[in-house]
Amino acid sequence: IYFKNGKAVKDFRVNREIPKYNDQEIQTALKQYEQAVKLDAASTNPNRVNNVNMEIADRLFISALSGSQNARTYLRAFKNHFGGLSGEYLETWVDDMRKLYLWDTNKETDDDFLKN
Repeated sequence: IYFKNGKAVKDFRVNREIPKYNDQEIQTALKQYEQAVKLDAASTNPNRVNNVNMEIADRLFISALSGSQNARTYLRAFKNHFGGLSGEYLETWVDDMRKLYLWDTNKETDDDFLKN
């Protein structure tokens, strides 16, 4: 976002050149998520969402862009799995979901993202 002639301009493009994960990196991300789920379920006072889990969400996002359907499923479930998200964690997850939506639809704006 920048200003031109006193008006805000939103210049956003999906970076189709983003490096993708290989199969081993995807499998690692999936296993990390599955282990985090088990740890959360086994805890009597689960930590729920933390920076480590959000890093796993980031890896799931790149895995989804790399073609993993399981990563897409895990990423969608992430919001509710760890006791819900709030604050910066929720913002990060919503941003990832918006970027995934734009990636999938080949759109340049996310104006209709919330309608879906």
